[in-house]
Amino acid sequence: MSRPDFVGIGAQKAATTWLFKRLCMHPDIYFPRGKEIHFWDRRDQMGRKIVQYQRMFSGKQIDHIGGKTGEITPAYLRITDARIAELKELAPDLRLMVILRNPVERAISAAAQAIRNNEGSQNPLFSRNTTEGGLYGKHLGRWLAHFSKDQLLVLTQDEIKVDGRAVLKKVATHVGVEPGVYDLIDRSLLDTTTSPTPNRLDVLPDDMKRLKSIFREDIQTLEALLGRSFDWDI
Repeated sequence: MSRPDFVGIGAQKAATTWLFKRLCMHPDIYFPRGKEIHFWDRRDQMGRKIVQYQRMFSGKQIDHIGGKTGEITPAYLRITDARIAELKELAPDLRLMVILRNPVERAISAAAQAIRNNEGSQNPLFSRNTTEGGLYGKHLGRWLAHFSKDQLLVLTQDEIKVDGRAVLKKVATHVGVEPGVYDLIDRSLLDTTTSPTPNRLDVLPDDMKRLKSIFREDIQTLEALLGRSFDWDI
C-alpha cells in the first residue's frame, strides 16, 4: 500500500517553509508533490478519495528515487478527528512533525499576512482562523488520541533560530534517514530564517493583552500534554 513515511502537520507561520526547503537538501528525502498537498484539510469540499492520496506516493519515479517520502501541510494541525483517524489507518507507522511558535507572535504574523492578501474587510487579529491556529494543546491532544507520542516530533521556531543544523539532524533521525548529511552543508544555508515578506503588524496594548489571554490556558494544556515547558512570554 502506498503512503507517506512522514507528514508535517503545522503550525502555520512557524517556519514550515524553512523546514521543507532544507529537507529537500537531503538525498534520501523526497516530496513527490512538493510541500503542501492539502489533501486531508480539503478532502470533504473537494470530494477526494484516499486512493488519490495513495497515488501521490507511488509510481516508477518514486520507486527509482527511493528514500523517505512525505509532505508538509501546516493546515493539517486543525483537521477533524475523523480525518486524523483515517490517516492513522492508512499509515499506522507514520512519522509526524510539528513546529510551534509563540502563539501570540504566530497570530500577529497570520493577521499581517491576511491583511496583505486582502482577506476580508475586518481586522483578522481575533478571527477564528487566526486564533485557532495557535491552540496547540487543543489540536495536538486530538492528534495524540490517535498517534503515539514517539511518532510526533515537536519542534519550536526558537530552536531553529538557535541552531538550525541541530533541528534538521533531529528531524532526519525522526524520519529515519542519515542525520550526518547536515554536517556537510554550510551553516549559512541552514540557518536562514528570514521571511520573504514582512510579518510586522502594530498591535495595541489592550489587543496584546487580549491575545495573551486567549492562549494562556491552552499553553498550560500543551505543557501538561507534552511534559515540557515553553518559554513564551504569555
